[in-house]
Amino acid sequence: MIDSDLARFKRYLHESTSTVIELLEELCGEVIIADVVRQHLISPRNDNELGAGPEEEVIHRTAILRGYSSGRDFLLADSIFVPCRLPGPVRSQLAQRVEPIGRVLVAHKLRLKREPLADPERFDANTIYSEGDFASDVVWSRAYRLTLHGNPVFAIREWFLEPVLEALSRQPRSDDVGVEPRSR
Repeated sequence: MIDSDLARFKRYLHESTSTVIELLEELCGEVIIADVVRQHLISPRNDNELGAGPEEEVIHRTAILRGYSSGRDFLLADSIFVPCRLPGPVRSQLAQRVEPIGRVLVAHKLRLKREPLADPERFDANTIYSEGDFASDVVWSRAYRLTLHGNPVFAIREWFLEPVLEALSRQPRSDDVGVEPRSR
């Protein structure tokens, strides 16, 4: 891993208005699928990032975003969300556990606002998903909340894995430009 590649990738993420799934597909040049390894109802904690009350259902979902053609793991994502704060068709599609969250949101033309959450390093990727050994492959992590019409809907933690930087290093580069994020 080269520090300049990581800095370039962070800038790429920060400057883009695209979803993570769109960015990964553009960067990696292949369709990204979600291997949803866990999705179940949880009881919201009193201090949850979504302000969910005890009467609201909260879903916990852990997925590995992987290249369809290459089979390479690019990202480990851990999300909690409040389904009742989403339109019915979005809830139904997310319940099927097949599509990445970002692809579902784009398909339904939802414009969610991203807000950073404090302390993204607080959680270890291997604690979230003990079936895999991701610790040595994690190059960066972040945590954020997605809001819809001012209501927090998703709290997401992401661990970007080494193959993301490998894909970035294959992109054309100039000293002052880097990867150009798409605008939507």
